[in-house]
Amino acid sequence: MKKYFPVLLLITIVLFFVTDHLKPDPSKDHDHAEHDEHQDMDHSDPENIKRMAIFHFNEGNKFLQQEKWDEAAKNYHKALNHNREFQETYINLSTAYLRAKRYDEALDTLQSLENINPSAPLLHYNLACYYSLTEKLQASLDALKKAVELGYKGFNEIQTDPDLANLRNNAEFKAWFQSTKGDN
Repeated sequence: MKKYFPVLLLITIVLFFVTDHLKPDPSKDHDHAEHDEHQDMDHSDPENIKRMAIFHFNEGNKFLQQEKWDEAAKNYHKALNHNREFQETYINLSTAYLRAKRYDEALDTLQSLENINPSAPLLHYNLACYYSLTEKLQASLDALKKAVELGYKGFNEIQTDPDLANLRNNAEFKAWFQSTKGDN
């Protein structure tokens, strides 16, 4: 039986993924109509809600890695339908929108997170990316400074993230980065 466990696990994952894409039942009158396969699930059980949020977050991450921005966004929205407080989902959803050049939606997503946790370092990092991509360099630098003040330590990412390319060409950024990097 032990040797079949990986196969059974794979079959279970495939079945779970496939059933997630079934057509919704229009007769369902709740926020989870997209998840027709979970109609027997107790949607009031916090553990089920948490599990489904994590599942859709992970699915979104898979699509994000595959550069399938729309599919990633759909899954992140499903995760947020299960848990509006799932902060990492807002970060990754905004990243999918930034990569898809859907800047207004990225900003809306980040503003939603700001309402939940205005001191999240990754919120301000992604705001810096948004402002850099939309060529608002002073706002980008201000957001990046705030991210670092709040504990962001990804200095290698700051140097390589393509979303910050516009900002890295800015003289004020260069001076700030040299002084900040030397402090850390």
